[in-house]
Amino acid sequence: MAGWYERVERVTASSQGFWLLLGAVSVWRLLLLISAWDKVPSIDGVIYIEAARVMGRGDLTRALAVYPMPALPSLIALFHLLGLDWPQAGRTVSALFLVLSIIPLYNITRQWFGRAPAFWAGLAFSLPYLVNRMTISIFRGPCHLFFFLVALWAMLRAIRHPSTARTVVALLFSVVPSLFRIEGLMLPVLFPLTILILAFRDRRYRGGPSFLAACWIMLMGGAGVAATLLPGGEDPNRLASVLQALQGLLHLRFLHNYREIYGQLKELEQLSPAAYLDQNFAEIARHYLWLVYLMGAMEYLAAAFYPLYLIPLVIGLKRTKLEREQGLVLITVAVYLTIVYLHLLTHDFTSRRFFLVPATLLYPWVGLGVATILKGFRDKPFVWWMVVILIFSPVTGYARLWDRPGRVCKLAGEWLRRSPCGGLKLMGNDLRIPFSAHIPLHLGGHDPSAPYINYSSWQEDYAQVERLAVATGRDVIILKLSKKAIR
Repeated sequence: MAGWYERVERVTASSQGFWLLLGAVSVWRLLLLISAWDKVPSIDGVIYIEAARVMGRGDLTRALAVYPMPALPSLIALFHLLGLDWPQAGRTVSALFLVLSIIPLYNITRQWFGRAPAFWAGLAFSLPYLVNRMTISIFRGPCHLFFFLVALWAMLRAIRHPSTARTVVALLFSVVPSLFRIEGLMLPVLFPLTILILAFRDRRYRGGPSFLAACWIMLMGGAGVAATLLPGGEDPNRLASVLQALQGLLHLRFLHNYREIYGQLKELEQLSPAAYLDQNFAEIARHYLWLVYLMGAMEYLAAAFYPLYLIPLVIGLKRTKLEREQGLVLITVAVYLTIVYLHLLTHDFTSRRFFLVPATLLYPWVGLGVATILKGFRDKPFVWWMVVILIFSPVTGYARLWDRPGRVCKLAGEWLRRSPCGGLKLMGNDLRIPFSAHIPLHLGGHDPSAPYINYSSWQEDYAQVERLAVATGRDVIILKLSKKAIR
């Protein structure tokens, strides 16, 4: 087994390991794309594709009305020009940027711990189900993740070897992730603040770097003020929405849903078999509602990260003497998780894909932990193979990658395309049905002559659908009901 370990170590500790990893992951992503050629996009994916279609026609204003963040639709429109159909273009963008994300992740880990941990970090990142599912989906997450890692890589270089040029590059790259997800706005605030704090303790950060950081913070403040002065209805890249959320945070208005659920639990106490006594379930849940939300967030972080990887993660963290760069990354993870946690508190829902970035930022320590275990047990074949099995254990969930959750929408759309309903005006609650039927969607507007109008309700309350259909002159109503909606 020592011979096997030496061969593996020789490959993983050289540049050959990097190219082997990148090539193997690229081939796997390509196979996934081929297998998903007929998959129906998610509802979000349909919106991004519609924005890309409108943008491809040169109507940027209408495209922003369809979706106010134009970065991903622009990339989809660009790949569509290469001859791919719209869903294939969107999935290709996701797959490409997930593959490219290995490069900054590998380099960050290599600069800290060496090539072998970097190899294992890149491999561990590429295997979990969530990353592979996003390969064949159309979401903003893959692009956001890649540019977040690139920006962080540039920031770490500017901290390791401070200079005016590196600071400029890091500041410019820090803005790019926010073009895809608004959580990325933390970077153009966090990095200059870090430079200014370091300038008090280290002379290398004074002068150009600290001056640029101070000017950048003033520029960000000016941009925030300008966003508040935008005419009503304009919200480029959701800047006004971010400022509104910050104002709600300062005035504690963001706890509206929290207080509502708190009140519901208080009313539920009266239904307890022993309502006149203390500490029934509803009362305990009410007192620790914040902790319940936190537990839910940590559960999804573990799911995005893959739970068994916690073992090498703990080992890697224990073997690391935290320096400025590692500290900045862990602070970034904490700030990002705080943002996602606040979103959970304010909106009463979250998604595993929201945790993709903080989970990915932990993989350098996973790689270090795996390399440490393999080196420490190089003469113990059983332990060595157990570690290899642990790394590859996420593949057990790959069968779900071939599920077709939108198949019913695709079948309904194909039937609709062949039916005599072609000239009728429709109303529905799932964009995937008219998308599969090749019916123009006309999103981002309220054109009563549009062939399709979408009805959305978070509460799945469809009592008013008929009244709205009559008011807008609809001929057919198409509803896709979940099991929860069937009473």
